[in-house]
Amino acid sequence: MGKGFCKDTKGLILILLFYVLLFSLTDIDASFSELELFDKAYENYISYRPEEAIKDFKTFLAEFTDSSAKDAAMFWLAKSLIQTKSFVEAKEIFSYMKKQFPESPFLPFVDEELEKIKKFHIETHKEPEISETAETNDAFKIRIEELKKKIEMQEKTLKEAMEERDKLKLHLEQERKNAEDLKAKIREYEKKELKKEKE
Repeated sequence: MGKGFCKDTKGLILILLFYVLLFSLTDIDASFSELELFDKAYENYISYRPEEAIKDFKTFLAEFTDSSAKDAAMFWLAKSLIQTKSFVEAKEIFSYMKKQFPESPFLPFVDEELEKIKKFHIETHKEPEISETAETNDAFKIRIEELKKKIEMQEKTLKEAMEERDKLKLHLEQERKNAEDLKAKIREYEKKELKKEKE
């Protein structure tokens, strides 16, 4: 009876070893496809194909729910969502990561990304405060007044220059008339002198 039990035990051990080996090969194959899918998703992210990266990371998270790289997949999924400006969904994933993976090496980066999202949201949705608007209006009014004064000064200077030009023109006209009168007098004088010489 001992020999038969021993034979049955060896057969049982062989069958168990076969199943262990079979499950190990299945796990190796699953690990390989897990790594392949993660690499493909990450490659899409760094190649700036965010839509494809999002799809692949979501597939990864659905197929490999117990993966040791789950936090990494979630982090890069959220970063891909940021590339598509899906800030709300990215923020939700980051917040979930903080709760579910408190020991994740990605947490310092998660905090940075959440801060960037917050800052972006503030900058894009910022409405001017009343005091800022009033200050802007006051500055604008001051600038308009300065420009008006500058224009008035330029107009005054132009008017004075035109008046001066007109005075000079009149003066020049008078000088020309005086010169013509003088020429006429000189001719008259020359004629008289010629007449005297002839007599």
